[in-house]
Amino acid sequence: PLDGYDIPFNFSLLFADWDATQISSLIREYYAVIPEGGSPNFVMGNHDAHRIATRYGYENHRSVAMLLLTLWGIPTIYYGDELGMEDVFIPVAERIDPWGINKPDEDFGRDPERTPMQWDASPNAGFTTGKPWLPLADNYKQRNVAVQSADKRSTLNFYKTLLRLRRELPALHSGSFTFVDDLAKDVLAYIREADGKHLFVAINFGAETKEINISQIASDSKTLLSTDFESYQGTTINLPAHQSVLLEI
Repeated sequence: PLDGYDIPFNFSLLFADWDATQISSLIREYYAVIPEGGSPNFVMGNHDAHRIATRYGYENHRSVAMLLLTLWGIPTIYYGDELGMEDVFIPVAERIDPWGINKPDEDFGRDPERTPMQWDASPNAGFTTGKPWLPLADNYKQRNVAVQSADKRSTLNFYKTLLRLRRELPALHSGSFTFVDDLAKDVLAYIREADGKHLFVAINFGAETKEINISQIASDSKTLLSTDFESYQGTTINLPAHQSVLLEI
């Protein structure tokens, strides 16, 4: 057996820029040192870092989930990221985190990413009947569990679908992992495979649509999920800016 901690949090991506080259390099470096029998893991959000939708831009928040939940390794999801919650500005008088209190003249502290979970459109977002410890986001009546549960194309339902696929498909939760390089600038792509099933993931980090030709690795493809809930078929895919796709090939 391995001697040491079972799953020490891997924060390498938590502090990375949203950049295909940098993230690809960090993943490669990490996989290269995982011992035989070891379990990799990835953390993209937590209570000490700005929220994913704030840190990487709201337009990229679903692609972050696509990356986190299709990599080889154990994912950690921070509450509210499955709704696309963003940082909330906290006035000095309402700050709780000592870091923010001790530097009142700076936009500092960890309170912005620690605001209450947004369950519904009722007072205090259904989190409490009392006074919450931190203010809520101004948009909590629109961005909450109740609203997104009813919207088939919501971020919450995107997460639910992706998690279901991860449970059902061995290729995603325990399959092999192979990078597919040089498909297009600002695109990170890889293949997960198990039991003869091949899955292809492409993530467009850029601000322009990218043409992705996968004819060298596939004769056809079928969309299992995409961040914009659109269907992409065939071996040439025009992937819009900030979008990602999971294909069976």
